[in-house]
Amino acid sequence: SSSWVACYRFTHFPRFESQIFPPARLFWLLWHFRLTSKNRALNSPGSCVLLGIAIVLIARNIRWKLDPEDAPISSLANDFVNVVYAIALGLMVVGVQGGYSEVQELVMHEAYTVGEVFIDAYGLSEPTRSNVQNYAEKYANSVVDDEWDKIREGRREVSTSNIILDKLIFEIVKFNPGTNGEVAVHAEILAQVNQLHDFRRERLHMGSEGLGVVTWLVVICGAIITIGLSGFHRTESASTHYLIISIMTSMLGLMIFLIVAMDRPLWGDFSISKSPFTEVLSDIERWKSDFGQPNNFIIKR
Repeated sequence: SSSWVACYRFTHFPRFESQIFPPARLFWLLWHFRLTSKNRALNSPGSCVLLGIAIVLIARNIRWKLDPEDAPISSLANDFVNVVYAIALGLMVVGVQGGYSEVQELVMHEAYTVGEVFIDAYGLSEPTRSNVQNYAEKYANSVVDDEWDKIREGRREVSTSNIILDKLIFEIVKFNPGTNGEVAVHAEILAQVNQLHDFRRERLHMGSEGLGVVTWLVVICGAIITIGLSGFHRTESASTHYLIISIMTSMLGLMIFLIVAMDRPLWGDFSISKSPFTEVLSDIERWKSDFGQPNNFIIKR
């Protein structure tokens, strides 16, 4: 399927995506990011449940059972591992949620800054006013229509948005104010486009970066150890044993799924919405209707 094709491309041609993440990535994680939202929602819990059932099945088939005198120390070890792993997993969930919220704020700041540049440009003289407004609108459209979906799919290519933003900045820099009012507006817009450039860089970097390979190895190895210890605590009833381990592992899988879904805020079906940019584009259409259209201007690529 397309998920496995994407994994093959990532793992066999690492330089193709080298601008987003280091070449060496776990095969399972790359495949996981390419799944649809429905499949991804089932993948992590399902994998953990299957692992737990397999461990219980092996333990019961080989008739492995703790001696009564070993039960206290085994329970103590099991509780210790569960607590340590639960704390580590909880800290990771809090960390990725914090990063997700931070990127959400960056997206809003970037989009709203585009709107501020557009509306403030009414204070400049022609042709700079029309040029700046056209560049600002075209930048927002490029992010919404082209760049957002590419990043959502894990691709990082030279975007048209970069070119448009460079032209927007150059248009402001080369402007020579003719009145005191234009001096004030020019200084404000220059500060805004510099902020816009910073917001964009931070969004692209933080939105496409996630937990490292070592961290994911700890998560996966910790899950195997935790499930393994729990699975070998045999109960007399086989159905009760399978039920308990299924509940435990499904909860563990949900936590891992949450980390995967929010780890790279701009990736996948659970990525951050581009609605702030669409809202700004709606505002731009309203401003053009209320205050007048910029002069016709053709941007040469």
